[in-house]
Amino acid sequence: MLQIHALKNLNKMIDYAWHEIADSLQRVEELAEDQQFPERALASSVASKVYYYLEEYDESLRLALESGDKFDLNDKSQYVEKLINECIDQYIKLKQELMDKKLPGADGQIPAAVPKEIDPKMEVVIDKMFKRCFNDNKYKHVIGIALESRRLDMVKAAIEQSGDQMEENLGYTFNLAQQIVNKKEFRTEVLRLLLLIYQNRNDSGNFDYYKIAKCQFYLQKPEGTASLLEKLVKSEESYLDAYQIAFDICDKEVQAFQSKVVECLNAKLPQYQEEAETLQRIQ
Repeated sequence: MLQIHALKNLNKMIDYAWHEIADSLQRVEELAEDQQFPERALASSVASKVYYYLEEYDESLRLALESGDKFDLNDKSQYVEKLINECIDQYIKLKQELMDKKLPGADGQIPAAVPKEIDPKMEVVIDKMFKRCFNDNKYKHVIGIALESRRLDMVKAAIEQSGDQMEENLGYTFNLAQQIVNKKEFRTEVLRLLLLIYQNRNDSGNFDYYKIAKCQFYLQKPEGTASLLEKLVKSEESYLDAYQIAFDICDKEVQAFQSKVVECLNAKLPQYQEEAETLQRIQ
């Protein structure tokens, strides 16, 4: 078919002849929108690249998404990298709007505007981008984008799949959650996730007990902190950590949290005394 042959040739020369192809851009777009045209994806790809050179990036991204597999994320060209960044920016904005749409504003009122729904084709590109990052071991990149786009599933996957970098990425996520997550509700969800990952780890010798305690403070879980201190103080390897965490709580945390931790520990004093007496009788 002549039109398909012409599109293939245009695609090959587009990097140096885009300004001439721009004169026929309307016709190329018509082919991209024609449901009967067998190479709609190719037409969309050609039109997208022309718009890229014209620096009309919204239109370029729209058509790139329409081009399906013609938009190859493994291609390291400036065109692909620029549109990936545009896609990420738009995706983050839309995800934040969708998550926040039911949350009341500063005046206590729920926003009236209905956020734009996310194009499923954009979701496909974003998921491919995450996959590319995983393949390249760019876990911090995944975590940063996932936090901004409210993708807890990707935060969890990046941490758990990072192997020897897991402890580092747990700390990295903890710090980012406090620095870039401006919605308290989502920050709370992130810290709950981190606490769960910390507590479910098998390599307990590498626990960062200080961050566990910090998550518990942010989540207002004094009972958990009391249990953590109790566990650490009984361990020959970790009892010094218990003292340091206790000092940190006294030095940095609010009085109400301190008092609740002490209350929880005091409630177990009879049990501790009974255990001590039993141990003395045995000896």
